[in-house]
Order: sequence, then structure tokens, then C-alpha cells
Amino acid sequence: MMCCNMFKYIVFRVASLLAGVPLAAAAYAGKFGIQAWQAFKARPP
Repeated sequence: MMCCNMFKYIVFRVASLLAGVPLAAAAYAGKFGIQAWQAFKARPP
């Protein structure tokens, strides 16, 4: 019985990690995009 619970826990942790990766990538891309836009606006005409 204990083995089954451990397996579910591991699957849950892996699923949580895989769900978090796209969120982190989106946040990083958004931050980079904002910095690029601000640099673009600040350039001389």
C-alpha cells in the first residue's frame, strides 16, 4: 500500500514541475520583452 502512495506522490511532483516550467518560461519571456520594448522606446529618433 505504501508503494502506491509514494508513486502517486512522485507523479504529482513531476506533474507540478512540468506545469511550472511553461509558466516560468512565459514570465521570463515577458520580462525580457518589456526590457526590449523600453530600450526600443528610449533610443534616439
